[in-house]
Amino acid sequence: MVVASITFSVWAQDSELHNPDEYLSHTLPVLYINTVEHQPIVSKEEYVDATYYLDAEGFEQYESIGSPDEPLALCIKGRGNASWRQPKKPYRLKLEKKASLLGMPKSKHWCLMTAYGDWRGKGRDYMAFQISRLMQMPWTPGDVPCELVINGDYMGLYFVVEKIRVAKERVNIFDQEEEAENDSVMADVTGGWLLEIDNYNEDNQVRLTDIDGTTIKITHHSPEELSEEQDNYIQNLLNKTNNAINTANKGSREWEKYIDVDALARFYMVNEVVDNQEAFSGSCWFYKDKGDTTKFIFGPVWDFGSSMGARLNNEETARRFSYDVDVTYVNNHWIKEIVKFPRFQIALRKYWKLYRDQVFPQMEQVAIDYGNLIAQAGEADYRRWGDGSSLALKASLLNYVRKCLDNKRKFLASQWDVDYEYPLDDVTLDGIVDISDINVIINIMLGKAVEIFPEAQPDVTGDGRVDISDVNAVTNAMLGKD
Repeated sequence: MVVASITFSVWAQDSELHNPDEYLSHTLPVLYINTVEHQPIVSKEEYVDATYYLDAEGFEQYESIGSPDEPLALCIKGRGNASWRQPKKPYRLKLEKKASLLGMPKSKHWCLMTAYGDWRGKGRDYMAFQISRLMQMPWTPGDVPCELVINGDYMGLYFVVEKIRVAKERVNIFDQEEEAENDSVMADVTGGWLLEIDNYNEDNQVRLTDIDGTTIKITHHSPEELSEEQDNYIQNLLNKTNNAINTANKGSREWEKYIDVDALARFYMVNEVVDNQEAFSGSCWFYKDKGDTTKFIFGPVWDFGSSMGARLNNEETARRFSYDVDVTYVNNHWIKEIVKFPRFQIALRKYWKLYRDQVFPQMEQVAIDYGNLIAQAGEADYRRWGDGSSLALKASLLNYVRKCLDNKRKFLASQWDVDYEYPLDDVTLDGIVDISDINVIINIMLGKAVEIFPEAQPDVTGDGRVDISDVNAVTNAMLGKD
């Protein structure tokens, strides 16, 4: 390998070149990027032209792309917020042509992510993303570790990550921006929408007021630039959603018109089991496909830098829910009210059982395999960045992840591993016995399709039939009669 002879690296404040020959572990694929005339990458707004090639380093499941003599074109710029202020910086890549990087589906759009200043961060995103996949989220961004070299300077351990965007292989919804370029397509402002509850101020945001008076900042990523019709539609829809969530009547099902309960329960569970304190505060993505009756789907997951005891003592975090934070800058929007709805609590119990019985038992082996995979690159990263990494990465990461996940599992088991007795007359399982329960029974009697939870018992009288006697039983319960 030929190392470029240059006098500066991509860091304006760092004139030392870290020779890859002295650092590379050769235990992970290596991504090489060279900017035109070795320009430093100093902006999150302006791309720098560059070339790249990917050396699979003998990994059979990956394919090398390009070569030192025949590199491929891309553009690169900075990304992130707090992470961009660190010495070891994350990047956004835009390839000239779509490519399948490290076995992930083809795309032009990728992120280079890292953790600096906190060696545990090398495990937080990876482990949480694995939990998301095992919890069968619709799509979880691919994230594959590699080593990175920019302009001949060894940059350490990074992760090639699929960028969240509307695309067939990512968030697979109708693309308003793409279709707007086709004059033959009638505009449909109902979707798709790719949104994020954000904790930073952006120009392309809808602002709402939460029940506690705090401002909910919702960034619209797709479409990014809105027509007046689009702006009116999404403002109105999000306001209706906000009002439905913040109702004092937690027996109401109005909020379910706007949010998919099942998807939200699954998304919540991933964030809860890893104690993500910024869940529903920042990097909280959700989307909606086109159509008048389509609902908001929460996900995909992203950014677990504040999970697994990142901010508080691990023993403290193990004895509370992730939205009960005492970190002053965090406002976990919506979820504090949503957890009060009985039907959401029922959905949570289902996904708690999935995590407890099928996902959690796999996580120790996931941590072991991951620690083995990145151990030597982690050592090289430590030599490159010093305090930003850990010499004992492999063992420490395993013990840390094992402790955090197990402590949280024990706490949640103490809360949720309890038999819950549903009121027999509450057919809809919404926490109250009312006319909606009678409507369900009548629809079943008429042979109509109804949507009820598996735990529901429309045969209220227990006589083996759903008939008028069940209607009478619910009516008597409403009237306070035995």
